[in-house]
Amino acid sequence: MGKRIIGFVLAMALLLSMSVGAHAQETGFLGTWHLESMEEDGEIMIAADYGMSISVTFFEDGVGEMEAFGETESFTWTLQDGAAVVEMDGETIAFTLDGNQLVATEGGTAMVFGREPVASAEDFAGSWQGTDQSYIDTLFVCVAAEVGETTIDAAMIGRYDVIFYADGTASFTIGGVDLQGCTWRDDGTIITLDFYTTLYEFVRVDEGLQMNYFDTMLLTYVADGEEPIVTTPTSELEIIDPVFEGTEREVVEHGLFSVAYPEEWIYDEGRANISEKSANLKFAIFDEDEKEQYSVTISASPDTAKQHRRSFTDNGIELRDLADGKLDSIMIDGTVFYESRPGETYRYRHDASGVNYYVQFKPTKDVDLDAPPFSDILEGISLHLTDEGETVIPWPWDGTPWAPGINPQMVGPFTLTPVFLKAEEPILLNRIMNTSFTVANGLIYTVTKKDFRSYRIGDEGITLENAMKLDEEFELIRTDGTGKLYLSQGIWNVFMHDGFSRINAPDIKNDLVMHPSGEWGITFWVNSDPKKITVQDGIFKAEPWVLSDLTKEETREGFFRMISDVRITDSYIVVAGKAADDSGEKIMVYDHDGNELFVLEDTREDRSGLGSITGIAETPNGFLATDGNMRDIVLWNTEGVYIGKADVKKLFGANYCWLEDMHMMDDGSIIIGISQERDDKSADELLFFRLTGF
Repeated sequence: MGKRIIGFVLAMALLLSMSVGAHAQETGFLGTWHLESMEEDGEIMIAADYGMSISVTFFEDGVGEMEAFGETESFTWTLQDGAAVVEMDGETIAFTLDGNQLVATEGGTAMVFGREPVASAEDFAGSWQGTDQSYIDTLFVCVAAEVGETTIDAAMIGRYDVIFYADGTASFTIGGVDLQGCTWRDDGTIITLDFYTTLYEFVRVDEGLQMNYFDTMLLTYVADGEEPIVTTPTSELEIIDPVFEGTEREVVEHGLFSVAYPEEWIYDEGRANISEKSANLKFAIFDEDEKEQYSVTISASPDTAKQHRRSFTDNGIELRDLADGKLDSIMIDGTVFYESRPGETYRYRHDASGVNYYVQFKPTKDVDLDAPPFSDILEGISLHLTDEGETVIPWPWDGTPWAPGINPQMVGPFTLTPVFLKAEEPILLNRIMNTSFTVANGLIYTVTKKDFRSYRIGDEGITLENAMKLDEEFELIRTDGTGKLYLSQGIWNVFMHDGFSRINAPDIKNDLVMHPSGEWGITFWVNSDPKKITVQDGIFKAEPWVLSDLTKEETREGFFRMISDVRITDSYIVVAGKAADDSGEKIMVYDHDGNELFVLEDTREDRSGLGSITGIAETPNGFLATDGNMRDIVLWNTEGVYIGKADVKKLFGANYCWLEDMHMMDDGSIIIGISQERDDKSADELLFFRLTGF
């Protein structure tokens, strides 16, 4: 994939902020479409493989909405020569129908949409810690599905069932399809099931469990053998006609807030997203041509303090500015909402109930929220704030750093012994699963998106040596035997560094891993075809390798259909990923010529196969891998025979952590980095350990 695909996504996002077009009438386009894949030059990115969630909705009045990255925007569209066309600064993007799919093409890049939703990936790690464990090892079967205000028999949608096992794994069936490799956790409120970073949330109800299936259905599960139930929606919006300060207004009432809106504002009931515990309501003013001129969206839902704060930090806002009240704000019902996106979105968290609120405005430029028409509707919003006894989450600087408990573990004949490399100051993360690191010249170098840092390794821990903000985001950092650093952006660019100084920008794409000599390497990225890279006189040249056409079953060559990690040692090229035969996560050991030697796998006949490999090392005694999804460190001997695994929760005294990355040191020890949420939920921390014994 090249920059054009990502540029195309961003261009579509930019489209959303514009008001163009006119009425359109074409029933084939109407309704909601979900991104299935993107294709460029024969390479395909499958949205479901990455939990990528982008949807487009066409309404028959010539307007539409796109939802991406947690935000919803409005647009208008026209029908031209059988295509739905959206314009942007004089340029157009056309959506055409191809059978049951919607296709948008721009500059050789195609985006394909279908009617079925794709879940978005969120931070997740699978284990359980809830106090109510009565549901564990119990088969729960879906008996009812609510679609809007209609309850339908579950038999009409196929078999949906789930079992949460005590070891943190799960059996999960959707529409009769058994999803393998699931893990789960219980935070005491929500039971979250993870199918390779696609998340499904179950909440406890009197009948059993309920799951909101991507806002399309509310599914009710009961323990197998119990009487089926028929549920009805427990929350309905009530619209009444009171008098508001001398002016007639209608009121939309929900348990978390109400809106008394003037008659010039139209409540868009058809686009409301409502449940018993949350609501997302939109109000708009239209001009004489029935084009949307102004809109306000009010939303409230139970969520974490972490998610509320991320809504600010993801947009480059410092948490201390939020805590100190230094951000622009508006007042709603006597409550301060702080600006998370300039001129557009304002947010408030009610700690006592654990509810996050936001208000979103359109347009975002040259508008005065203190003047009509926005002030008219803002003064009609009432917040229903109820003390539910929720704990106030400390700010990261007031929270208690994680204190791991070291516990050496026996794996076969080997004793794995960890040492905690305590950071002089806690290393705080905005999100887990985003950090890569390597070790060069006695320093640990980390990249977490735009954050580039180095830490000096000492006898008692690590200290921050240097830090800088990069102009672009990166996902991988690696080194060679010469101490040079290679920072990769995934499907975009690779940059070569000497410490914090950029010294080369090779014309190659995807993530780069180099041989210790620095003379050759391998590029990879999910299901893009890996390439062998050779370096001569500073020029990086890419050529085909032994894996190709990973996304095309009929022409695929090699062992894998998707790649999660690559490491190059003095003797081997070691690749981890999803096997082409759908047998799950495996590791293949190749010689330097690309010949397959043997497979590293967990061959036990239980539910404990490999999940998602985040690091691999060759040691004098064999091979060691970190499994982020299963929270294990797995060992094989020099011939690839499985030895056993160590539970990271016991080894490091961690709880619900993610194994971010690892690095093999010259002395045979292994540095492992994990991300761990604090007990008080004030922050996620990056923790480093040195592991010996194998």
